[in-house]
Amino acid sequence: MFNSHCVECACYVIMYNFEQRQVLAADERKREFHEEKRNEFESSAEEDHDEQNERTRESTEQWREFHYDGMNPPHEYNRHSI
Repeated sequence: MFNSHCVECACYVIMYNFEQRQVLAADERKREFHEEKRNEFESSAEEDHDEQNERTRESTEQWREFHYDGMNPPHEYNRHSI
């Protein structure tokens, strides 16, 4: 039969395991939270980068249209060096 000491040990083991599961579950929630925040940041950074590339492309296109002199290819690529 079990004596009171064995019962105390068994209760301690059960409580310890329960606490460890709680700690592991909390760690998993933290990991998921930080992963989600990292993914949101990366998505936002990628969108910002894409928007900047689009603004640069539009600005370059506007510059080319403004400076185009009707020659083909445009004059900045059609000059002879001295």
